[in-house]
Amino acid sequence: NMLKQTVGALKQSLFRKESMVEDLLRAERDRDLAAEGVRMQMESASASAAAAERQLAAARQHLDTAKAAAATAEGDLLAARGEAAAELRRLTESTDWDARRAADDFEAKAHELTSLKRRHEESQETLRSTRADLASAREASSRGERE
Repeated sequence: NMLKQTVGALKQSLFRKESMVEDLLRAERDRDLAAEGVRMQMESASASAAAAERQLAAARQHLDTAKAAAATAEGDLLAARGEAAAELRRLTESTDWDARRAADDFEAKAHELTSLKRRHEESQETLRSTRADLASAREASSRGERE
């Protein structure tokens, strides 16, 4: 269940990162368009150049924000990946330990079963011997009564 949650978080982080990359690409296109606008505005008039520079500064700030968000998302993804790997190692170790314990339990039960079979065979042999002795005693008793 924890692994499912981690995988879900990883998927969400990946989706956010993809969205941020798209935002980054849009921001880069916006920046390129703004730069072209600045060049054309500088040729037309110096007054419109100042406005274009403010627009470019805003685009750069947006780009920096997008880069910072992308870096944060990357850090989150790396941290989640590390957590998932640790969880996987823990689950693997736990599963291995459970498997070893089950194998030990199986071996103990097999030994116990062998021991019970041996004791049963010994009991059966004792029972046969006792029955044979009883039959001999009955026969001797019958002969004693007849004589």
